[in-house]
Amino acid sequence: MQAVFGVQPSLYDAANATSLSDLFRTNVVSPNSRQLTSPALPTDGQFRFTLVGLTPGRTNVVEISPNLSEWFPSFTNVAQSTTAGFTDATGDNVLKRFYRFSELP
Repeated sequence: MQAVFGVQPSLYDAANATSLSDLFRTNVVSPNSRQLTSPALPTDGQFRFTLVGLTPGRTNVVEISPNLSEWFPSFTNVAQSTTAGFTDATGDNVLKRFYRFSELP
């Protein structure tokens, strides 16, 4: 499934974990890999994360899904650097939402 969708595992080195927080590290980034990192849900209810591994000058699309079957474009931008922040201003009062992003050719 990872090869088909190009996703990274969310559980990192489980065999060597000393606590549950070790399983969900968000700061592990391989060089040249595009990832969503630093997820946060501040008190304003607007979910935030950082896109890393971007190619400056290339267009990126963030998509949102309520169920992992249907995906809808939410944000499109041309990367100015290798990282970019994203805030979902429409995410308040949503019980569950999934995110993914891709770099257009």
